Amino acid sequence: MLTTRNAPFSRLAIVAVMTIVVTWTCLKAQPWQDIISWDAFGYYLYLPAGLLHHDIALMDMSWFEDVFRTYEPSGTVYQINAVEDGGHAIKYSMGLAILWAPFFALGHLMAQFTGYPADGFSRPYEIAMLFATWSYLLLGLIWSRLALLNFFNDRSIALTICLLVLGTNVFDQSVFHMMMPHIFLFTLFAGILHYTIRWERDGRTRHLIVIALLIGLSALVRPTAIVVVVIPLFWGWSTDKVPMVIELLRKHPLRLLIACVVIGVVCLPQLLYWKKVTGGFFYMGYRNPGEGFDLGSPHIGQVLFSFRKGWLLYTPLMVCALLGFALLRGHAARGFRAIVVFCLVHLYIVSSWSCWWYADSFGHRAMLESYAFLLMPLCAFVSRSLVARMEIKCAALVGFGAFVVLNLFQTWQCSEGILHSSRMTRKAYTMVFGEREKPPGLEEALLVQRAYDGSMDPPDLSRYIALPVVVKNYDAPEGNIPADQLTDTVKHGGARSLFIDPKVGWSPSVAMTYSDLTSRDHLWVRFTLHVYVPPGSPPVDCALAVCMEHRAQKYGDRVRPIAPEELVPGQWNEVSMWFLTPAVRNGDDLLYGYLWLRDTLPVWIDDARIEPFERKE
Repeated sequence: MLTTRNAPFSRLAIVAVMTIVVTWTCLKAQPWQDIISWDAFGYYLYLPAGLLHHDIALMDMSWFEDVFRTYEPSGTVYQINAVEDGGHAIKYSMGLAILWAPFFALGHLMAQFTGYPADGFSRPYEIAMLFATWSYLLLGLIWSRLALLNFFNDRSIALTICLLVLGTNVFDQSVFHMMMPHIFLFTLFAGILHYTIRWERDGRTRHLIVIALLIGLSALVRPTAIVVVVIPLFWGWSTDKVPMVIELLRKHPLRLLIACVVIGVVCLPQLLYWKKVTGGFFYMGYRNPGEGFDLGSPHIGQVLFSFRKGWLLYTPLMVCALLGFALLRGHAARGFRAIVVFCLVHLYIVSSWSCWWYADSFGHRAMLESYAFLLMPLCAFVSRSLVARMEIKCAALVGFGAFVVLNLFQTWQCSEGILHSSRMTRKAYTMVFGEREKPPGLEEALLVQRAYDGSMDPPDLSRYIALPVVVKNYDAPEGNIPADQLTDTVKHGGARSLFIDPKVGWSPSVAMTYSDLTSRDHLWVRFTLHVYVPPGSPPVDCALAVCMEHRAQKYGDRVRPIAPEELVPGQWNEVSMWFLTPAVRNGDDLLYGYLWLRDTLPVWIDDARIEPFERKE
């Protein structure tokens, strides 16, 4: 093990990369603006709600609405969910808010002294959050350096740190998306690695308590991060030795009990918050059925290799880390299996989220926190490269330089909108590779644009192919079409039509399985109905609706009210609407359309049609 005193190069590497991160952040077009926005707004909301407005349950929405009008943090209000007692639960857990709390206090003090609004969102608070990101990144790099010094030489560690920050999407998350959770999880994970190594070496209870504290904070930042517990659990596991935790359980069970209590105490504020706001100790903030874990069908191939957000495609340096696993056992045999187990479990969990590309970012941001442990095999690869024959060493250094240049250039492309942050395809990637401006025709090569607010214009059908039409003519009872609602007294084209009883309120759906229609990522659908209103009838309040359904729960639904002038009494009226499918969670999900009758007056419908359109290659 090297000491920190005789390892100057790795220390200088940290100073250099932090200087680059801070400088690039300050030189970008809007360094201090739009920081507390989108998901970060939700993570941050605990602080102003609890500390400034004393309204952690968001019962008084007037201040929240005023903040949303003033600062426009996102296109829609998706960061909170209404609960039964009239309050609102924050969608995300409070771990980041706890980590940010000291910097929030600093921002509040700055606002009071500079005359900015002390409302939790003005410029001083944004500047304070920048310092929070820089501070935690610095701490993560320090902990990583200390962990690596146990196994590798100083020059290898210095180069590894430079490659980590400049050759991966750590740079993007540090400069352009600095309030997302991944940098902070990286730091917590790096601390767990460092103190696990110290715990194994010294056996001190205080190190175990710090590990438990960091595990609890990780779980508070993202509940799925609790998988990091496999690092201390499996550390020391080899063919002839059991993991340290088993030895601890056998020899010092009280220490393990203390660690579990510490994790519980750290997580307790979250449980108490959920109890106060929702009535239960556990709460799932992701209420949209269109997203969630599908553990039986992970998207591992897409996460690793997809042109949309494939981790190894946009962060190819990490191929070196994967190759480094073959060398890691020779450097850190005691931690080899723990790191392998963690990386496999983490990849599986990340890949099992239905929105496997994790929205907008450069590269696959959800893989970033695992770099705290992937630094070990990466440093093993770097170390071997630096002691190889001269021609291999030179080739490796040229390759490392190419990875850094590619990463920084593509990060810049993404910040300028040349390389799209979530809609890339193979064709689009080929078009923008090496380009400094958007090439003509790029928009047509990207994945379909879905508006955050759900608004949409009719598609350009010249870019689509019409698929077979699904028709319901209501001539006979079948499936969800009841016989007692069929009538031959009023009909459009066939033998019967369907009477919509105002007591029911909606028509039977016209439905089909998405995978029966297409294997593509989206469809445009035109839903058409013929509606009959009795002669002399006043205007009828009804609407067309189309949605997806996953396990009997709707998502991506869109409703189009039918204007009174569209329904002429005493005749059949054709009404239609366009629907763009959301990101489909599962190919077995249903696509269906129906009429929603929001009135006490009856109507008749006939000849319902769903016309799907698939994008051309």
